[in-house]
Amino acid sequence: MAPFVAGVKRNYIFGGICTIAANAFMKALADMKSINLFGVQQICRNSIAWEQALAAIPSIDSETVQQRLDRVRTYYELLNMPFEALLAFITEHENLFTATELVHKSSQGLGARKGDPG
Repeated sequence: MAPFVAGVKRNYIFGGICTIAANAFMKALADMKSINLFGVQQICRNSIAWEQALAAIPSIDSETVQQRLDRVRTYYELLNMPFEALLAFITEHENLFTATELVHKSSQGLGARKGDPG
């Protein structure tokens, strides 16, 4: 693709895909009725796969890709935190997620793993 599309344009196209993918991962939680530990792990693996695929494109800023998809993984990993630890995390990192994102997360049960055995 390099001989046909300038580096700046590749970065624009694929950098935009990263932002869209990260937002889609985050907004998908609002549509889920429940998610268990295995679902959280699968989403984290999928975001790692996206990160690796996008980082393999030479003209993309891999640091930006990593930051956006790390935020996705953190968001889903919060689902497995106990309630008290979750509140402490949100208090310490109050600008990491928007109020809307936290409301979507709370619809899944703050700090509760739904559907897990035991």
